[in-house]
Amino acid sequence: MLPDLHPYPTYKPSGIEWLGDVPAHWEVSRLKSHLMLNDSGVWSNDFSDEGTVVLRSTEQTVNGGWRIEFPARLRLPVESVNSALLKAGDLVITKSSGSAQHIGKTSLVTKEIQDMYACFSNFMQRLRLDKHTKPAFVWRCLNSSVGREQFVYFSTTTTGLGNLNGTLVGGCRFAFPPPEEQAAIVRYLDRADDRIQRYIANKECLVELLTEQKRAVVNQAVTRGLNPNVQLRPSGVDWLGDVPAHWEVLSLKHWVHINQEVLSDNTSLDYEFDYIEIGAVSNGVLTHEPKRLAFGNAPSRARHIVNDGDTIISTVRTYLKAVWFADQTQDDLICSTGFAVLTPRQETIPKFVSYLVQSDMFTDRVTAESVGVAYPAISEGKLSCFYICCPPSDEQAAIVEHLDRATEEIDATIDRARRQVELMTEYRSRLIADVVTGKVDVREAAQG
Repeated sequence: MLPDLHPYPTYKPSGIEWLGDVPAHWEVSRLKSHLMLNDSGVWSNDFSDEGTVVLRSTEQTVNGGWRIEFPARLRLPVESVNSALLKAGDLVITKSSGSAQHIGKTSLVTKEIQDMYACFSNFMQRLRLDKHTKPAFVWRCLNSSVGREQFVYFSTTTTGLGNLNGTLVGGCRFAFPPPEEQAAIVRYLDRADDRIQRYIANKECLVELLTEQKRAVVNQAVTRGLNPNVQLRPSGVDWLGDVPAHWEVLSLKHWVHINQEVLSDNTSLDYEFDYIEIGAVSNGVLTHEPKRLAFGNAPSRARHIVNDGDTIISTVRTYLKAVWFADQTQDDLICSTGFAVLTPRQETIPKFVSYLVQSDMFTDRVTAESVGVAYPAISEGKLSCFYICCPPSDEQAAIVEHLDRATEEIDATIDRARRQVELMTEYRSRLIADVVTGKVDVREAAQG
């Protein structure tokens, strides 16, 4: 229970196991009884710069916001535009997704979006509420755990896939307070959310600054070494520039080989392993712990075997600059086929390779040589042909020791900040769920 909030004076059974008791004056009902519209969107393959804006689920953030950068513009018949034109107060829901994070994400149409003269795609469902129901209150309900869990449940138990439809959406059940109380709940959550998001933004800014500091330390050490007075010479490679005179300039494949070990399709379905996906890796660190999976339940991309001393680097979505060094791993570490697995050759210090390929010099080159706009990628063969500059092995070891010391406190501070963001995100989720289900009374707090 939140320390500054209290329960309502009286409660009644909701009749729904997962909802429990609700405030005595709230009414439990299905969402469809509060709707004027519950319809699907439109689509066309006739793209045009003069066409109508059609918003897609990719423009919706996981938490129900908007991120509209390059919306699709399509030529549509007038009747299609008229039927799918969005108005302020409409809600649009992602109906189809392979991810539980995205299925059911709901965005509130603002006045700014209405002024864009925008429609919505056929992978989304539009809800238009009656005059007695506040759109912002329902938006909070649908994006809360009690809303999203219903969406995931209905989409998987009914269709077996991550798909929703108007009937399933309309069948969701919530507890509705009177309209004026809905408005008070929205005011309270808007203010609380603003403070929480500012806190999270500050922590994320700190992480970004510390990451830049770490990168600067790494860049200096792996391109110039530890001697500030080292003699330099032209590398003969435009993007490498001048390098220490005694360092060797050779292609990456001279220093490492790309490990092609993969799990066989005949692997036992019960075999368990720790799985690293692209989104769990940042530049030099894991942002999420590996997932423990059984082979039978793992995605088809969970195949590349990672051994102690290997470095993994993303070859898809290369703008993420995802690089990580596998130190003291278990025998059951697997990464996505979206990574190249670099295994150092005998004359190469394993961790030096990791530091080198997470430097701006290298990751910027990977990004520049990648192909594709939305999901840029690079082939392992092309990656292995990039020229890099390496010192003798004893100097590699000294650089690794220096960087381990220099980045230890930076990494620890980044980890603490990320954990604080996780805790605050969990707090936000719990607060919203407690408020929209009536577990706490915010009517008085909303007046302040």
